Amino acid sequence: MWRRTRSIGWLREDDHLGVFANAVPGIDVTASLMLQRDVNKEHRTRRNDGKDFSFMRIAIPYANMVVAEKSWTHFARKSGLAERYETVMEADARKLPELLAAAGEHYVASTSVLTEQKR
Repeated sequence: MWRRTRSIGWLREDDHLGVFANAVPGIDVTASLMLQRDVNKEHRTRRNDGKDFSFMRIAIPYANMVVAEKSWTHFARKSGLAERYETVMEADARKLPELLAAAGEHYVASTSVLTEQKR
């Protein structure tokens, strides 16, 4: 019991809670998106937001590309999440083939550089 109380006390000191939340991608993404959603007065909270958070908290930090609704794409970019996790956010699924082709070209180019460096 003492350890648990001491750990909780540590989180309350200084900005430890913020540091901890930023270090855990799922918490960071969920909190950042909730803040963006709640600050934006034009975006109403919807019943499916919980499902969207569940998807985004995994997809943004661990995927190279995410296709999502326009509002979530905007929130991820505006909050800095897309840049922080180096994730391409897109609202238009029709652009996916173009984005995948560009990512493939980048991958081939970076692999070629690594292969030549090993020689």
